[in-house]
Amino acid sequence: MIYDSPIGKLKITVSDGFVNEILFLKEEEATDVAVTSLSLKDQKLLKKCARQLDEYFSGERRIFELPLQQNGTAFQQKVWNQLMEIPYGKTISYIKFARDLGDVKA
Repeated sequence: MIYDSPIGKLKITVSDGFVNEILFLKEEEATDVAVTSLSLKDQKLLKKCARQLDEYFSGERRIFELPLQQNGTAFQQKVWNQLMEIPYGKTISYIKFARDLGDVKA
């Protein structure tokens, strides 16, 4: 599904009841996939994801409540999990993030 957000077009991919990825797209990449080819469960998840993104961009939502499953290496999984620990509206330095991961060279 292509989601037209205030910050550009996003491609949302779901399968087996999980959000797998949300990617920024260049305008020329923004070709939509038929949602009807997905299971009813995944179609509902796409709508839920789009609704939560709408709420986020309108300032009504700070925490997403979506089932996530991303494919990646053990290191990538560790990084993504650590990123989710950063509170809404807060920033940290790259060095602090690397230290929190346990590797200042990461």
